Amino acid sequence: MPSKTFYNDLMNAISTFRDRSRHVILRRLGFYGYCDSLKLIGTDLSVTRERIRQIEVVCLRTINKNCGIALNDKLKKCLANRKTTLYIDLLEVEDQWFYGFSDKPVFLTRTLEKLSKYHVFKIKERPVITQIHAEQWNNLQSETLAYFKSQITEKLSQKEVKQQVRRIASEKGAADLTDSLQE
Repeated sequence: MPSKTFYNDLMNAISTFRDRSRHVILRRLGFYGYCDSLKLIGTDLSVTRERIRQIEVVCLRTINKNCGIALNDKLKKCLANRKTTLYIDLLEVEDQWFYGFSDKPVFLTRTLEKLSKYHVFKIKERPVITQIHAEQWNNLQSETLAYFKSQITEKLSQKEVKQQVRRIASEKGAADLTDSLQE
């Protein structure tokens, strides 16, 4: 039965791993504040980076089996009909199920990257989770800017600008990023 937080579910799944696998997955997911490379972990454990990659894949598969569905369901609810950017550092404010990561933002971010079907990237140095890829975000910014450059001769009110930004973002499946796009 799932616990009341993703952090507990995640740590319970990781606690079932053998010491070496637990060590590998915690380092790869950034539990200690940074994500170690396959090569570095392999060197530390006297194995190849390929062996570390294989261990990571098995661990992620197990974690995904234990809490991946619940994670994606929670994220889907958080992102549904959203009109503002969902910053990863505010997830626990959005849903208490994400409680427990406030002192481990790298761990949460990397875990979401590896386990969720949604996309993680940074906007103004803050990680966000959204339904579009970083490349789509960059294209959306460019298209929005090009649209307003083409409208330079027209005097648009601030309200009209906001409406156009919302329309453009919504058409691209990124209504949740409207506020970030307006900045």
